[in-house]
Amino acid sequence: MSGWGIFFAAFGVSMGLAALVLLVIDLMKSRKTTGTVIGNKSAYAADSLAAEVYAPTIRFKTEAGETRTFQSICYFSSDPHPKGDPIPVRYHPTNKKLNGINRLIPRFFLIVIFGFFGLAFISLGMQI
Repeated sequence: MSGWGIFFAAFGVSMGLAALVLLVIDLMKSRKTTGTVIGNKSAYAADSLAAEVYAPTIRFKTEAGETRTFQSICYFSSDPHPKGDPIPVRYHPTNKKLNGINRLIPRFFLIVIFGFFGLAFISLGMQI
């Protein structure tokens, strides 16, 4: 392995470690609960040539009894969450802006991307 190979492999390991640290911090600081879908925001007008996508608006109560409402940052290609549906939520007790749907893709997408690129850089480093 050349100098560049070691560099890329080390960069890949650091990205993988960053993904692991993000995951652990998120799981330690956040809390789980169940929210209710109160609506769906459409990303495109119905007459658009592009497909219409939806992001659910969710209301939930924290452990402290505070009611919070948030718009999901993940859009879905169909309307999978009708009004009134229960949906798993993860939130941070001290930061009202850090709320999200507690499912694999919406919750861990960034962590998976860091891990994937970490593995790609490790593989590249091993080839050089």
